[in-house]
Amino acid sequence: MGKEGSFVFVKKIDSNTNAEIEEINLSNYKIDRPLVLILNGSGLENNTQAGKSINVINSLLGDFVLKADVISVNYNKGTYNEDLLDSNISRLVDELFFPLTTSDGKRIDTESACKNMRNINIFAHCYGNTVIRLLLERLDEKMETIGYNRTERELIIEQIFAVIFASNYTTRQIKHLNVISPNDKMFVSVGDKLWESMAVKLISGQNDIKISLIDKEKIIDILNKAKVNGSKQCYVSSKLFKDFYEKNDRCYVMQDNRGLDLVTSPIYTNGRPDHTMSGLARGENGESNVDLTPSGDCVSECISYSLSSSVANSILNNESENFIPFSIRRLKSKLENIVQPLNEQKLDNNKNLST
Repeated sequence: MGKEGSFVFVKKIDSNTNAEIEEINLSNYKIDRPLVLILNGSGLENNTQAGKSINVINSLLGDFVLKADVISVNYNKGTYNEDLLDSNISRLVDELFFPLTTSDGKRIDTESACKNMRNINIFAHCYGNTVIRLLLERLDEKMETIGYNRTERELIIEQIFAVIFASNYTTRQIKHLNVISPNDKMFVSVGDKLWESMAVKLISGQNDIKISLIDKEKIIDILNKAKVNGSKQCYVSSKLFKDFYEKNDRCYVMQDNRGLDLVTSPIYTNGRPDHTMSGLARGENGESNVDLTPSGDCVSECISYSLSSSVANSILNNESENFIPFSIRRLKSKLENIVQPLNEQKLDNNKNLST
């Protein structure tokens, strides 16, 4: 394994669950086909754990696993101080991302850079979203030095697609699917306003949300109850709305700038916190994991479709002379079809919301 403190990047020699893990030297790695880069949580510090993350993503990619490179990062204690982290982020950008925008030390045309960057697909778990933010900052700085203006840089960078899981904020510079669950411990620190804001968005139709009538009526009732509590309105509406999501299987898709939020009821059964990614894996034939709730199954299927369709678009760009953007609007429509049957289920009247 690499020197302690330096990120280690690993892949499997094939898509088999028990396949051997091998380390990758980024300086010798060239992106010439779709890449799914797994940016793990901060506690992942060995190659075996990094390999387990690859197994999860491979299961979600289905047939596309044979058409993409899936690489996972072992942080190898490389996030323990600012100097180490800066060094690792610089290496990641300089050796993997920046070469997609340059040739012989000079910038390439914007359309070609967009086509190249469309090969980058990311699954970010928890701390992995912080790594995205840092690498995007570094990439933006590097691109500016070779002459890309701000508009060009934003257009090129947004071609990266990321699934963000178990993070308490969204990276809005890129196209994304951000999974949000009230049963994830990360959201304890966000505060009540998140849930009040989400309730208002749902019933007002903000961000082109498709909501069932029965849910809209229930959420209006929640907000009306909160109004009579005066100064406690935010707390009460948040608590009731959070209860509603925890006690009924629901999964809603919301537009969020360049990407989508997927707001879900608890993902895992038996009260297990919705923070680990291992249970998202699907079976060999795409069947659901027994550890998933109906909402969790929808989340897993939505992540699977999102990653697969982004990889498919990467392939199209590699085969086409012209740049073909990845359509978030089209993705939203497909994900809404996936979650619609769940959201139209009747509410369980035996699960009374606390007041």
